Amino acid sequence: MLSFNQIISITTQMSPLIGIGIAVYYRRYNYIGLILLLSLVFDIIIVYQKKHGFDTHPFANIYILTEVIFVPIYLYSQLLKSTLKASIVVLAGFVLLLIHTLIFSPDSYNGLGWAVASFYYIVLVVISFFKLIRSKEIMFIEKQPQFWAYTGILISSSIFFTIYLFMNTMAKEHPRFLSNIWVVQNLFGLVRNLCFAYSIYLSAHPEKSQEQVSVRQLHR
Repeated sequence: MLSFNQIISITTQMSPLIGIGIAVYYRRYNYIGLILLLSLVFDIIIVYQKKHGFDTHPFANIYILTEVIFVPIYLYSQLLKSTLKASIVVLAGFVLLLIHTLIFSPDSYNGLGWAVASFYYIVLVVISFFKLIRSKEIMFIEKQPQFWAYTGILISSSIFFTIYLFMNTMAKEHPRFLSNIWVVQNLFGLVRNLCFAYSIYLSAHPEKSQEQVSVRQLHR
């Protein structure tokens, strides 16, 4: 019989299928759907590696490097309204994280790098939220697809930043506590994936996001 931790882990690993299914059904292919697809693929590969006794750390680091490309590109493309500019900015961050991983964590999990990446996401999301809230053409931001994408990234990155910043210390001094922390990580990962799925759903139904009243119209 599966334990609670195993149920949460499997549920989180399979949860990207919800957003991917919505994207395929409505043919709404974007960066959020790609992030979900990458998460699903890497989780499946890592589970396979664990089952067959392979070291999962190098592949987990590859996942970090992959996500640190597409999450910031999505956020920067919203801020800069240019995927090309976003890609150039993100490339610099990717190179720095790659160098850090190769030097300090070639054969171990780069927890510090993941913590830095999570903090990076938090900063970008806060700026993105601020820009969204200040938009005079949007009254109900919760009806916007990007609001739910930002929410998912902010919620998960906040807990990931805390976990990975102290991961090495917890692993040495409180290994049993660390095993319980992974359950918390999975729960927040599940929340992120559900937020992403709803974001894709809203992007496929622009009429819902357009059910808003212009502030300017209200003051006429």
